[in-house]
Amino acid sequence: MTTTCPATSSQEEDRALLAPALPPRMASHRSTKHGRQGASAPCFRQRGTAAVLALIGLVAWSCGGKREPPAVSTSGAPILTGEIARIDSLLAANRGKWVLLNIWATWCRPCVAETPALTALAHDLRNRPFALVGVSLDFLVTNAEAAAVRKVAKFAGEYQVLYSNVVYTGSADDLIGRFSLSGVIPTSILYDPQGHEADRWVGAMVDEDLRRIRQRIP
Repeated sequence: MTTTCPATSSQEEDRALLAPALPPRMASHRSTKHGRQGASAPCFRQRGTAAVLALIGLVAWSCGGKREPPAVSTSGAPILTGEIARIDSLLAANRGKWVLLNIWATWCRPCVAETPALTALAHDLRNRPFALVGVSLDFLVTNAEAAAVRKVAKFAGEYQVLYSNVVYTGSADDLIGRFSLSGVIPTSILYDPQGHEADRWVGAMVDEDLRRIRQRIP
């Protein structure tokens, strides 16, 4: 089972398409909360690996009400596992700071490509009121929690990621509803110190996006 991306120009590599039912325009431009556009290319699993196509759409994985597992520490980033409550607890713990929530996956090429820039951002703002929280969707593909945690921990070590990551183990429908997702990753949401959404990026962030974040953090 392989991940296949259409052969495109270097400009068309900033997002991965997760839902087959998305309207074509959502796979053809890059947007932010403010409507700025750029090129992009959908990345999707072929038939035989329909878990990705169903990842954010009509089919959702259900955890059957099981208890959230404890945090897992690695030599790289703190890796947590859990559902919406886990993500909300991290957002609440960082109230009073600007928080960038990055929704991603290790198999998503645009997500991988933006990781070094996000790591640099977190490092540069480490002494300022800012926190970066990653939410990995790897479990929704593997449907195996331990395997997803190992994959994210290995990735975090290879890319020297030091900010917290949650391996999301809940329902895709719950995630869509809670964060108003379009079905495209990476998606990054910036919250102000009061916990209100201040900005949103659908697709890989570029230098101008990161510059704007740096300018907002006192």
